[in-house]
Amino acid sequence: MEREIAELSALERMRKRAAADDSTSLRNIYLEETRQSTELGSIRYAAVESSLYKRRRHQPSLPSSIDAVADAILYVTANMLRCMDQLSTAATYM
Repeated sequence: MEREIAELSALERMRKRAAADDSTSLRNIYLEETRQSTELGSIRYAAVESSLYKRRRHQPSLPSSIDAVADAILYVTANMLRCMDQLSTAATYM
């Protein structure tokens, strides 16, 4: 029971690192955590790669400056307007 709890906590640490650290590859995160933790010796990389990737992929990147925030808002707004325009055009052809 203690081993399973240790494995789960180590896996959660890996997932958090994958979400927070975009510069380190997922395999390197796995290798570093398995070197530090004896609980993860039996878990293969292929078994955790998908969950690490999903955690990393769903994290939005934060703008680094106020100008970047304004640019991001304009970009999202322009894309929304373009999609709405395409939907209304498609609706007229139905």
